[in-house]
Amino acid sequence: MGTSDPDPGTKIARRTSRSIVDDLSQLLHSAAIAGPYVLVGHSLGGAHIRLFASRFPQDVVGMVLVDSSHEDQAARFSATGYKPPAEPDPAIEHDPDRTDMLASLKEVGEAHWRADIPLVVVSHGRKIADTAPGITDMQANGIEAAWLELPRELAARSSQGRLVIAQRSGHFVQTDEPELVITAIRDVVVAARAHP
Repeated sequence: MGTSDPDPGTKIARRTSRSIVDDLSQLLHSAAIAGPYVLVGHSLGGAHIRLFASRFPQDVVGMVLVDSSHEDQAARFSATGYKPPAEPDPAIEHDPDRTDMLASLKEVGEAHWRADIPLVVVSHGRKIADTAPGITDMQANGIEAAWLELPRELAARSSQGRLVIAQRSGHFVQTDEPELVITAIRDVVVAARAHP
């Protein structure tokens, strides 16, 4: 993403959380950035870091999930009757991350991540589902109800987990209320240092 070179292995194929976790592990090793780590992930990035923590539990001492994707969200959202548009074709330029979201969420769900680490789950507080293309009010309300339950479930995966609702934020909490994300990161770092 950003100014990174494109991954030559993903010209056509879509990436999944597993390949992203492999890349992150190799990157940290190659850059000689030793753990333990406090990981922060937004949206699908929150699913990626949960898979990383499942594979390398000894390396992760804290986590902040910012409006994180949840492995059950596709099923929960589709139960409302809403069918999202198909994911973009990875061969098309406007699909820069080339990530297969459904396959990624399946991989993350199979890992069944739980831990006893400091965890802050930050969830949007402003309705956002009503902006989805072709969605009805009833479907949007159902999705928002699920979106309230899913972060609670994530926060409960650690005995040290807590949920923060960003009342003035849409999906991009780090842009709408950056101070909440910064505070969450600081809180997790302090808690992780207090209980090594």
